[in-house]
Amino acid sequence: MARLQNMNNAIPEIIKFTRKKDYKFIQPLGSGALGYTILVEDETINEQFVCKKYSPIEGVQPEKYYKNFVDEIKLMHKLFHNNIVRIYNYYLFEEYHTGYILMEYIDGSNIEEYLKLYPENINNIFEQIINGFAYLESQNILHRDIRSGNILVDKNGFVKIIDFGFGKKALNTVDFNKSISLAWWCELPLDFQYEVYDFKTELYFIGKLFEKIITENEIENFEYNDILSKMCNINPHIRPQSFEYIERILQDNTVNEDLFNYDELQTYRAFSDNLANIIGAIYSSAKYWNDIEIVQKNLSDLYKKIMLEVTVPKNTFIIQCFLNGSYKYSNRKTFETSKLKNFLNLLKSCSKDKKNIILSNIHSRLDSIERIDEFNDEIPF
Repeated sequence: MARLQNMNNAIPEIIKFTRKKDYKFIQPLGSGALGYTILVEDETINEQFVCKKYSPIEGVQPEKYYKNFVDEIKLMHKLFHNNIVRIYNYYLFEEYHTGYILMEYIDGSNIEEYLKLYPENINNIFEQIINGFAYLESQNILHRDIRSGNILVDKNGFVKIIDFGFGKKALNTVDFNKSISLAWWCELPLDFQYEVYDFKTELYFIGKLFEKIITENEIENFEYNDILSKMCNINPHIRPQSFEYIERILQDNTVNEDLFNYDELQTYRAFSDNLANIIGAIYSSAKYWNDIEIVQKNLSDLYKKIMLEVTVPKNTFIIQCFLNGSYKYSNRKTFETSKLKNFLNLLKSCSKDKKNIILSNIHSRLDSIERIDEFNDEIPF
């Protein structure tokens, strides 16, 4: 006990990292009124990153928007989704009202440039963007600067939503008050007359962006015109209720029409709803099990052990069949054994392709759960 107390006393209140980290400059990427971005390389791990510096142009006081820059870091640090740009590190110099963000490098182009070259991919790009903004909505985060330059598509066709400089965490009605004025590129919705900017407003700007791209490029293969028409309505009361609502419609239409019947969909949803409900949060270091055959075998082995129970005795038993890593969970919420049985029967009846689609949807469902950082008590002392 005495030794433990001595160790605790020896730990300083502030842990200072004195080792400097250097990056190799590759090329400039762009600049704006509040700063610029460059491409850098970490030669230790042979990886490239985007470095964004907060450095307002002459005539703009640095301290005026410094808080926005810090708020951007706070928002991005909590986001973990395939369609959202990742932040890896940051450096703040408050005494000089400046700082840097080290982010994922997206080797690609903005959405307008991409769809001009590959109009045949518009449906998939639309689906990815809806998924990305549905995730932001689930995290109560408004982007508030939706334009083509802030939605990139990499060379593999993956959408990445970037630039949260005007982003905002919305936790109550007051947070939806319109508090910024940007030079918007399309007709403004009625929301602005009501001094409101909420998730329905974001739906509008995403809709108008796709409407612009479809019109300018004369794209005829877009499958979601009915949804898009409602998204583009200037009256917020006529628009769809949320990104999550549209996401469900897209999933229902795509999966139900092509591969799965009603009973199969109900079995999947009962299982995935219950799985998501028992997980409180997932640590950022956790990974998904990606081999559906291994997942199915582990679920089958689990069912044989607990098949006589009404509920799974411990929720970790079923969570660890999908997650490789740490997470928070609740044992106050139960997982019904019958749902596991029905889900296994569904997997056994499916082809390998259908099984992979099911697993991919499970992963998408888990993506919507909060990601948190894992504390390592061995570093740096």
